Amino acid sequence: MTRVLIVGTGTIGQPLAKAALELKSQLGIDEIIILKNTPRVEDVGMVRRFQSCGAKICAYKEKFSKFVQFGMTPDYDFETALSLANVIIDCTKDDLALKMKEDFYFYRHHTQKCRGFIAQGGAKGFGIPFAYNINNKALYWSGSPHKFIQVVSCNTHNILAILQTLVLAHEGPNYLESGRFYLQRRVSDVSQKKGIIGIEVGTPSDPKFGSHQAADAMAVLRTISVRDDLDIHSRAHKSPNPYMHVIDFNLKL
Repeated sequence: MTRVLIVGTGTIGQPLAKAALELKSQLGIDEIIILKNTPRVEDVGMVRRFQSCGAKICAYKEKFSKFVQFGMTPDYDFETALSLANVIIDCTKDDLALKMKEDFYFYRHHTQKCRGFIAQGGAKGFGIPFAYNINNKALYWSGSPHKFIQVVSCNTHNILAILQTLVLAHEGPNYLESGRFYLQRRVSDVSQKKGIIGIEVGTPSDPKFGSHQAADAMAVLRTISVRDDLDIHSRAHKSPNPYMHVIDFNLKL
């Protein structure tokens, strides 16, 4: 029996859980377990909806009574869910995912039942950086799969998809003289309440690559032995809208 544990029901966790429930038969998943951390009355509808769609809800033991008080009865406690799960997908914020790895995941990764742990792009250091269809072969190291994987951000995927399509899939990295990427990001998702007035100009976080997206793209490419001195640079600004990100790029070949 294949069980997937999704940790968190925020901006990433909630839509991921919905998609997993819709596609679980195609993906070969028998049971989806969702960790709900905080018992809140405004989440009763969401929890009941997930349970009505076949998901199991888990919570920390010390919070069980509060969940029940709000009319949400967990199916498992977290420790039990963790012991049952074959794949754990951590959708919590950056530092929390690293703490969860240290406190809970690391001791589980040696067990035969556990196939792997996946975290989102901000959890740097969680595991091997991965971008879909870019470094798939790097997931296997010396014949054994990496058990800790950090899926890089959507905008890092955008940069890598452009490089893969226009450079790497053809003449290769030596064909690229330089790549410049300007990313205009939405400030929030539809489910979030935060906002800004006007454009928020991003500041560089890396002296060579600019914003973290280009630096993360290079981290992915290193796993497939692309030369380390690739000249790519990105800048990222935020705009006050809930729509898709926009990327403007210039490649010198």
